[in-house]
Amino acid sequence: MRAIQISYLNEMRVIVLFLLFLPLSLFAQKISPLDYGLAQAKTGIERYRILLTTHKLALEKGLTVDYTGIKELDIEIPIDGCSIPLGYNTDFKGLILNVTNKRKNIYLFKMNQNLIPISISKQEFCSLSYLHREEFKYGDKLLVIEDKTPWVKNRIGYAYGAMRKDVLLISDAKVVNSPVASYNTLASQPQFKYCSVDQNEKIIDGITINRMESSTCMTRCFLIENQNRVTISNVIINTPVNALYGDAAISLQNCTNSLLKDIVINGTYSQLKRYGYGIMFNNLWNTTILRLKGDGKWGIFGNNNVNVAHLKDCCINRFDIHCYGRDIDFENCTIFRLYNQYSSIYGKISYRNCVFDAAIPCLLTSSYNAYTPFDLFFENCIMKMTSLNDGIIYIMGIPKQENERFELAKKCLPNIKIDNCQIEFKEPLKECYIFKSDTQRLPISFGYISQIVLNKIDISSDAVVCKISNIDLFTDDVIDYKMEKLSTKGSNKISPIVVQSGK
Repeated sequence: MRAIQISYLNEMRVIVLFLLFLPLSLFAQKISPLDYGLAQAKTGIERYRILLTTHKLALEKGLTVDYTGIKELDIEIPIDGCSIPLGYNTDFKGLILNVTNKRKNIYLFKMNQNLIPISISKQEFCSLSYLHREEFKYGDKLLVIEDKTPWVKNRIGYAYGAMRKDVLLISDAKVVNSPVASYNTLASQPQFKYCSVDQNEKIIDGITINRMESSTCMTRCFLIENQNRVTISNVIINTPVNALYGDAAISLQNCTNSLLKDIVINGTYSQLKRYGYGIMFNNLWNTTILRLKGDGKWGIFGNNNVNVAHLKDCCINRFDIHCYGRDIDFENCTIFRLYNQYSSIYGKISYRNCVFDAAIPCLLTSSYNAYTPFDLFFENCIMKMTSLNDGIIYIMGIPKQENERFELAKKCLPNIKIDNCQIEFKEPLKECYIFKSDTQRLPISFGYISQIVLNKIDISSDAVVCKISNIDLFTDDVIDYKMEKLSTKGSNKISPIVVQSGK
């Protein structure tokens, strides 16, 4: 009974005698892998199994796993390996975990719970009458929505399309948030699942995961599913140069109010022409990312169905929403080398005090054929351009055919406001652009766009002509242009208006 060595003090004798008759389990709020033979384990597979056993027992008994005194571990994934389950408070205490995997692709750690199917008609959902059901009257629930009518039936150049999803947080019969876009349409066929959650913070903190060079299979690190208020912090993931692809080192699905902070991702399982991501989101609402540093060959983020996200003080080579999202804001972020890619985005994308270092701020991808209305804002930003990144908004080749979904039939461009920004050049250029397309002519008239505001733009070189667009753009509405307080060098370099009404 090490915990009660004070029993030798005379004034504590009575208390200690009482404590000695209590079960030891009443004192055990934590268990350690050291209690299950970790120090004596001789192989990486043995050490993996001890971690798995410890975490399973902790979850069953409602305890936390104590990593005190465990500084570094070498583990290996066995052929029968499975994800190690995480409870609601896992502090790895700065553990360095060296992972070898030659057996199977696997998520190393997971936090999840099951969803329960529930039958709700589209009319019930849109009228909110479903909130009167017993399942939603009390407590906190996640309602996960999937539209069984494809949002995009066929992604151009791929063997799949896109299904839109939303997740709603419901608290005591009140909906906290809204879907990205309405389900009250003829084509929509929403289906529903739910689970109970709470307002307690779930914490994963303090670990470095080194994915070892000798590995021939992928060890993705964290899978978080169907949760509210998860915080992942102080995590470093190191991945050596490799031939693997298809990574999702940190994956969050069907989550609300998530926080990722102080995360470093050095490399991913990806190649220049084969996908793989450091972070993958699918169906999230209200996600905050602070002080993330990440680089990977394909790009750090690969997301779908993201509703409200905030990035601050990050340094990354890519953020994207492949398809379906709303309201993304960046503050004090640096985007380098690649691009931020969007499709089927609504609401607003805003950048404040950001740097784009040889990176495209907004690439509208064509493969989903989903050009939805949104507003794009830049404030106090710096664009460092090269010959490969000489535009602010890139419009990839526009498919002539309409999307089969009525909601996506009209192709739109965003309103744009650029305020108090600098355009610099990392190499000699003749021209730069607000809009740039890789085709000679776009065979359509765009909707939604009605305003372009350029205010206090400082163009660093008087040898560069800044144009609104590199090709003629046709729009349904006459554009309201506002160009004010442009720099001396750049004021006479803004070309005549190229965008024109297509009516």
